[in-house]
Amino acid sequence: MTTIRCIHNNNKPYLQINRKTLQRTDLSWEARGLWAYLLSLPSDWEINVKHLMTQSKASRDKVRKILNELKDAGLCWLQQRHKSQGKWGSCHYVIAESVEDLEEFKKSLPQTEKPGPAKPAPANPVVNIEDKTLDNKEYKIEKISKEIQKLPDTSQKSVAVAPSPQKISFGEFKRVKLSQEDYDDLAGRLGKSKLEEIIISVDAWLEENGKQKKNYKATILNWARREKNFNPKSQSEDAFKKHKLGAERLRDLIFSKAHPKDFTMFCGSTYVEVGYSTHPHKQILKYEEKNFQTLLEHHLRKMNILSLLESPKCLH
Repeated sequence: MTTIRCIHNNNKPYLQINRKTLQRTDLSWEARGLWAYLLSLPSDWEINVKHLMTQSKASRDKVRKILNELKDAGLCWLQQRHKSQGKWGSCHYVIAESVEDLEEFKKSLPQTEKPGPAKPAPANPVVNIEDKTLDNKEYKIEKISKEIQKLPDTSQKSVAVAPSPQKISFGEFKRVKLSQEDYDDLAGRLGKSKLEEIIISVDAWLEENGKQKKNYKATILNWARREKNFNPKSQSEDAFKKHKLGAERLRDLIFSKAHPKDFTMFCGSTYVEVGYSTHPHKQILKYEEKNFQTLLEHHLRKMNILSLLESPKCLH
């Protein structure tokens, strides 16, 4: 191998990094490249996913996937800062040249001091219930306390509280959380293949919209119920066919006139899917939707497809 190196000076600065980490075979080329890029930034640089997206052609999900790979490799750590009075603050990424360096950094951090309990009030003085000079409120409290002590003890058996079942994360983005019992129940009701299909859809939808659900089992059942209730014949046949035919004509017009690069538009039997082959997420619209035409034009305009059709080159 022939290596061509340049003179290193102020005009051509260079970076010294750990060769052992750079040559780790358990890391992907993408992870090693991002790791080296982050080390080239100033030490007080705040790592931001949106900024990293502008520095390459990687999508948001791709950047997060690479950062997670660095976390699993022990080279990246998401540290949560602390505010005053023991409150949690914002999070920021810590990048290290080696696993050992990151562990040493964690050990050097001061232990979080939790606020201690409030100082107990001074013990109450011994009170004689027969002393009528006591405050009326204290007298009543002492009297009630003595009456409670006379009641029979009914707590013969301690009630065992069942521990909450452990949740398991499902899906590519680990957004769907189900206990093994809930998963088995859903698999029995929906079928395992159908359940996996719905989990993939729900997981992608939650990741795209940045949402969480209180009950993921109920979310999956509602998702399956909506898919089951959908029947194109129950909709207006004319509107359904009109939406489908309009989408197919628009697709043919786009590819015959505009020729957009990397753009894909698939017209299925019940839906249309639009997006770019370079981006993992696609927009899916069902023909049954009342505002189908408006929504389709909205997404195509956001993707700059309609602007290509309206250009003078395509109008002639």
